[in-house]
Amino acid sequence: MFGVILVCVLSCWGLAALPPGAVAELRLGRVADMAFTPNGQSLLILQENRAELWDFRKATLLRSYTGHSGLIWCLAVPPDRESFFTGALDRTVREWNLKNGEVLWTSSDFPAEVFSLALTERYLAAGLGDGTVFLWERTSKNLLQTWSTGKSGAYALAFDQEGQILAVGTGEGKVILFDLVSDAIISIIEAHRGPVWALAFGAKGLLATASADRTARLFRIPGGEPLLTFSHKGTVWDLVFLEQSQAMATVSADLTFRIFSLPVGYEIAQLRPHTAQVNRIAISPDEKLLATASEDGRILIWDLPKLLSLRPRITGVLYSKEISRSQYIMVTVEDPNADIVSAKISVEPEFLGTVSLSPSASFDPKVAGKTQASFGFQVTVTRPQRVRLILVVTDALGLASDPKLVEFSVR
Repeated sequence: MFGVILVCVLSCWGLAALPPGAVAELRLGRVADMAFTPNGQSLLILQENRAELWDFRKATLLRSYTGHSGLIWCLAVPPDRESFFTGALDRTVREWNLKNGEVLWTSSDFPAEVFSLALTERYLAAGLGDGTVFLWERTSKNLLQTWSTGKSGAYALAFDQEGQILAVGTGEGKVILFDLVSDAIISIIEAHRGPVWALAFGAKGLLATASADRTARLFRIPGGEPLLTFSHKGTVWDLVFLEQSQAMATVSADLTFRIFSLPVGYEIAQLRPHTAQVNRIAISPDEKLLATASEDGRILIWDLPKLLSLRPRITGVLYSKEISRSQYIMVTVEDPNADIVSAKISVEPEFLGTVSLSPSASFDPKVAGKTQASFGFQVTVTRPQRVRLILVVTDALGLASDPKLVEFSVR
């Protein structure tokens, strides 16, 4: 009881310091994994050798699930049942009754630690530290298949939206795609130069991967065509698709939580709400809530529509579409937070060396404190050509506008 009271006190104390867009927080310690329950009203959280169910809005512990003798590493929550699965370093997988904490099923015939879980309406899969993958029929628990992916570990698993392809992320940086209908490997993707820590399938055959090589990548499945690469300054631990696969969020050891717009892939948010590496992210079933967990012991729950509504907007750009050598470009912006701190102008590579910008390619437009404002910059071009510039403004939180294309001819 004292622990619950302490967490409540800490949460209430930190409530005033919630960043814009966040609606709740928990301060619990290191989190191995987490997931929203099917109704989106609570969070399942893995800590050490127990799972916990939290009402995050009230910062109240609802239930603990104990029985594992080692660190619980992974979690899978069916959207259609009042149960969930855990995999642990004690080499067991368990199914739990969400409401009363009863252990419904245990499988312990594993040669190595369990590092990953994934499920569909029909299947349950577990990935082990020795590279073995087990596949069961989810309801009957009949073991259907085992595969070996090598000795480097099966650290991430994901089923595609049709439940016909299982993706396995390995410690060697490969992603192996198994066709569950034909029981065959359909593709091996050389995805990364380090272990693959997370996988997620999106709509229309998209597969996202996160790796220790400091990148997240996007592929087209089943062929494995590489589409986009997203760079961080540290290990990318986890990722999720957002807004029906129109965006993707990543969390990293570089302390950032980032959101990228798809399919183009430009960054629309780079937030630093945590004081240590951010290692887990979860999305609610209705995609309205997002949770980020950090090594600083803090879990933040975000109202995703609210967060994205706070992004600054470029509402207008005034410029001449044909010039002799130089022009002054005026930009109007709107920002709900009234804290735009950066304007960045990107010059396409083919124009580098012939285009100069003043005050610079990245500068403070001095419009903080205003929800509507304008600023300008000077462009000088050394030779006749067609010039294309891309303009983005960013606020103090790390939310960015959509990029604005500025295109003109130089006589």
